Formats: sequence, structure tokens, C-alpha cells
Amino acid sequence: MKYPTEGISPRQAAASACRAEEWFVLAVQQLNSFCRDGEVREPEMSKAEWKISQVEKLIGLSRRDIQRACYKGRGGVAILQPKDSSWGRRNYSLEDVATLFVVKCHKERGLSLVEIKRVFERSEASEGGCAMLEDQVSLMLDRRDELERQIACGRLLVAATKGRTPLRKLVRSYVMKAVVDAASVQEQPGANVYFALLQRCVLISAGEVDELEKSIRKWLDKGERPDAECVQGFLREGFERTARLVGESTQIGVARALGEVLDSPSMEPTLELWLGPGSYEFIDEALNVALAAKA
Repeated sequence: MKYPTEGISPRQAAASACRAEEWFVLAVQQLNSFCRDGEVREPEMSKAEWKISQVEKLIGLSRRDIQRACYKGRGGVAILQPKDSSWGRRNYSLEDVATLFVVKCHKERGLSLVEIKRVFERSEASEGGCAMLEDQVSLMLDRRDELERQIACGRLLVAATKGRTPLRKLVRSYVMKAVVDAASVQEQPGANVYFALLQRCVLISAGEVDELEKSIRKWLDKGERPDAECVQGFLREGFERTARLVGESTQIGVARALGEVLDSPSMEPTLELWLGPGSYEFIDEALNVALAAKA
């Protein structure tokens, strides 16, 4: 799929590309769910068929490459064989679309169709087509995470040059996004803890933020260890405040949730550019110590 780039800024183009890649990842994950373990989970979708123009638009592979990937004769490589309709035109099944998506991913990495055919032959002999699809999704997710990290770093640098207030505002935005992202992959019983973390982000006072900044910077300047009592006591107090918002009797759920939040790709640049060099690693280690103590 081609996206227009004329008349838009590089920042808008980057954002558009990021959204497009996220959509592709979600689409392929859905496609893959139908063929994992040889099980067709949605009979209606398994019977769906696409025209070549629809496939071209859906996955962003050119018509010529689609035709060559399916053609047995001269100039073709016959990676797949879609069935012909009664009008002599090819119809593309869900599995065909998934296969062509993998073809498209390899094309974007510079492989020719002949080379891609060899990749399919080797992979199908060892692990099967669905594994290839999962590999492509995994690679795209890795690229998305790195892009998200770099975008966050750039935005935070811009905010930092404008002063403390713009930086704090953006930091809170990234922290809240990380909380929502972490909550979205958790089971429902833990949802209240993430809601409490969001409440803390919204309700935290400027004075509390000042105290947090001063404490962490002081510990870093003094070379304090993450397992020091002053650090762990500060964490316990924060856990308790958050737990009280949702009536949690234990603080370990809050600690675990914070660990998930720290795993967000944007959190390392967020903490480093807000609190200073080494702050992300320090906070991560301190949180691990707290979790080990509560295990």
C-alpha cells in the first residue's frame, strides 16, 4: 500500500507509517490465528475470497509481484497457487493473502521473488507457513518498539529544550500511555491496580513530583544503591498510596504493575531525559529488589 507523502511534514509521514505498520501487525496476527495448529476458527472468514486489486490494496504488494508469485510459467515462481474463478480470474483465500503478506515482507528487505521462493521451500520443510507468518509479525513488532522508543526520545529532547513544564507534561503523557498499554495485556482481575496508577498520574501534585525528582537525583549523585533502605522505603510508601486507591491489601500487585509499565519501549528515554543519566536502570533495579522482598 502506498501512502501519500506530498504536502505533509516528515513528522506526519513518520506517524502515518507507524500507524500503518501497527495496522499490518494486527491484521496479520488475526490472519495467523485462523491457521495456527491447522485449525480454522472462523468458518465464515475461511471462505472469504479477495480479488487481486483488493489484495494489492490490503497488504501493499504490487499486482505484478502478486501475479509472478502465483504464476507457474516463464517469469513466475509459483510460491502459491490460488484457485481460478468461473471467469478465469484468480481468487485469493485467507491463506493466500497471509502467504503474500510474507512475500511482501521479504521483498521489503531486498530479496527477489526467486530468493523468497527458496526461503519458503526451506521454511515449509522445517516449520511450516504459519511459523513464517509469526516470524514476520515478531520482526515488525521489534521494529515498531524501536521506532516508538526513538520517537519518544526525539519528542522528549524537544520538550526538554523548552523547559521543565513542557517536559513534565510530556513525561506524564508517556507514563500514562505505558500504564494503559500494560493494562491492555493483563487479565481483568488486575485492572484495578492499573486504574489506580492512572489516578496517581492524574492526581499527583507538583510538590510530589518535585520530591520524586529531588530524591532520585540525590540518590544517583551520591551513588546510593537501589537496595538501600532510603530507596526501598520511598518505594513502599508509593506502593501503599497507590494500593489504598483501590483497597488493595497487598502492595505486590502495584509493584508488579509498575514492572510491566517499565517494560514499555518509551519508558527508558522518558526516565533518562526526565530524571537524568542512569535513572532508568536505577529504578528498574530498585523495583526488582522490592519485588524480590515481597515474593
